[in-house]
Amino acid sequence: MTNNKLTDEQIAGLIEVLSGVGRPDNLTVRALRELQEYRKAAPVVPDEIAISGSMDFGEQCYADGWNKCRFEILNKKVIKQQSSK
Repeated sequence: MTNNKLTDEQIAGLIEVLSGVGRPDNLTVRALRELQEYRKAAPVVPDEIAISGSMDFGEQCYADGWNKCRFEILNKKVIKQQSSK
């Protein structure tokens, strides 16, 4: 199975090549630039929920699940950064 996703370097190369063909503001170039900006945007990660003794069991379970999900979101970001080197 091959990886069909464009890398940031490939997108930059396409923009450079396509900017030299015709008008630099053509639709394809604009779309690639928007894709570049979208990929640079920071992912949205929810705030951690502090678990306290004043919470009932259900609230503690909800907060625990929330925080585990948050951890996984942050962990994926680290893995993605490491694998793109």
